[in-house]
Amino acid sequence: MPAKINLIEDNGRTITLVPMGRPNKIQRRVFPRVVAESGIKLKLEFDNSNSMYKSMKVYDISGGGIGLTIYSRKPILIGQRARLEIEFHMQKNKVKARGEVVHSTLRNENSREFIIGIMFVQISEEDQVRVLEFVAAEIKRQSAEQPVSITG
Repeated sequence: MPAKINLIEDNGRTITLVPMGRPNKIQRRVFPRVVAESGIKLKLEFDNSNSMYKSMKVYDISGGGIGLTIYSRKPILIGQRARLEIEFHMQKNKVKARGEVVHSTLRNENSREFIIGIMFVQISEEDQVRVLEFVAAEIKRQSAEQPVSITG
């Protein structure tokens, strides 16, 4: 966040700063992420057989993992491992990966809706390139659909 020095005291050992402007968002992710509006089919199989789920929807994807909304009677726990098979609408080959749940939040108690993030822990370089190609194409497509506002 940009700041200016407001006061220096105690021979320079204490400096008081005043924030100026808005904080800058820092991207800490290794891979760009895109909202998955459509075009992704996902088959997900948890290693723990008692982690059955009713349905799910992909909400975003990156070269490092995938975000889902999942409906499950039993909690989806951080650290759970899963096998993933991802099919993109414009690619004929399926991406196969192993993943680990890195966050899981119960969004709706009544419907047992969880928001989870799965990090890819095992994915071939070729499959990761397929994911990155999909992400790049979606970023381009979605930015082309954004209305442009011209003021003058």
